[in-house]
Amino acid sequence: MGVHASKSGNRFDVLEPVRQGMLRHCGAIGPGAAAGLKLRHDHGANDMSGDFQAEIRCLGITSSPSFVREPEGNSYKCC
Repeated sequence: MGVHASKSGNRFDVLEPVRQGMLRHCGAIGPGAAAGLKLRHDHGANDMSGDFQAEIRCLGITSSPSFVREPEGNSYKCC
């Protein structure tokens, strides 16, 4: 995907690596641009927030949260 460092690490900053990856691999950011893509993420508050989930849904990405109590990955995986 992409790389992004932030002091605040809020739910909007969490989307930046996703957007970078979309530009790199899909060529654009827009509704449905990543249709068919699954995003594996942990159950962190930012990843499960309504804003994050709504954004990836709009982009056409399917949310694939890891299992509860699975060790943190601190990264995203696409399949």
